[in-house]
Amino acid sequence: MSISLGFGFIFAVVECILGVSFNFYIIVKNVVEWKRGHGLSLCDKILVLMAMNNVCLQCDMNVATFLYIVFPEMVQYKSAYSTLSVFLIFQFYFSFWITACLCIFYCLRIVSFKHHLFVQLKMNISDVIPRFLMLAGVGSFGISVLSIWHIKVTPSNPNANLSEGMFMNNVTIVLSPSYKVLTIVVGCCLPFVLTVLSTVLTLSSLYTHTWSMRNNKAGVSIPRLDAHIRAARIMIHLAVLYAVFYISEVCLLASSLSVDNFWELLSLIFVLIYPTSQSLTIILGNTKLRFPCLRLDCCTSHV
Repeated sequence: MSISLGFGFIFAVVECILGVSFNFYIIVKNVVEWKRGHGLSLCDKILVLMAMNNVCLQCDMNVATFLYIVFPEMVQYKSAYSTLSVFLIFQFYFSFWITACLCIFYCLRIVSFKHHLFVQLKMNISDVIPRFLMLAGVGSFGISVLSIWHIKVTPSNPNANLSEGMFMNNVTIVLSPSYKVLTIVVGCCLPFVLTVLSTVLTLSSLYTHTWSMRNNKAGVSIPRLDAHIRAARIMIHLAVLYAVFYISEVCLLASSLSVDNFWELLSLIFVLIYPTSQSLTIILGNTKLRFPCLRLDCCTSHV
C-alpha cells in the first residue's frame, strides 16, 4: 500500500468517525430534549433530518472510498456502481435541498418584507417547509434512480491494472447529456441559488433592523437581534461549505475520480469533510446544541 493510498484510507476512517459522532450528537441532543417533554421546533426537526442524512452520507462516502481503494476493479460492475450512485446521489442532492430549506426557514423567520407572497409563506411556514422537504426528498430520490440508466463506467484501457494509483485512474465515468443538465440544474444550482438568495435577503433585513435601531427607530430587541445574527452566520457558513463542496465534487468528477495530484487530493478531502463541517457549523452556531465547554451564553435564546 503506497503512502498516498494509506493516508487516504486513514483520513477517511478518522473523518467518518468524527462526522458520524458530531451528527449523532445533534440527533441525540434533540431526542433527549423531546424525551424531557420540551418538544421540537420546526427548526430542530430540520436539523435532525440534516444530521440523519449526513450520517448516511458520511458512511456511504467512506464505503465508496474503501471499495475504490481496496477493490477498485469492483467499480466496473454495473450492480456495484449503480448501487453506490443511487445512494450517494440521493444523499448529496437531498443534503443540498435540506440546506436550502434551512436557509429559507431562517429567512422567513427573520425577514419582514411586506410582499403578499412572502407574508403568506411566513404565515404558513409550518406547512410550507415540511411540504418543501418532502418534495425535495422525492425529487432527489427520482434523480438518483435515473442514474442507473444514465451513468456508465467504462475502462479507459481494458488491459490496465485497476489497482494502480489511489483511485480509478483507468476508468471513465460517462453521464448522458440530458442527465448531466438535470443534475446540475435541479440537484445543484437551484438549491444553491435559493440558499444564496435567502442569505442575501436575511442580511439585507438585518442591516435594515440594525440601521433602524441606531437611528432610534422601530427595531427588534437586542437578544432577538443576536439570535438573528447567529442564524445569518449559519446561513453564510452553509452557503460557503456548499460552494466549496460543489467545486470539489466537480474537480473529482472531471478527473474521473483519479487522485493524482495535490488539488485532486484536496478536493477529495473537502468532499469527505463536508458532513462534518456542516454539523460543526450547526453545533457552534446554535446555543442549544453548542458543546457544554463552549456554552458561555446559555441564557440567550437560541435560533
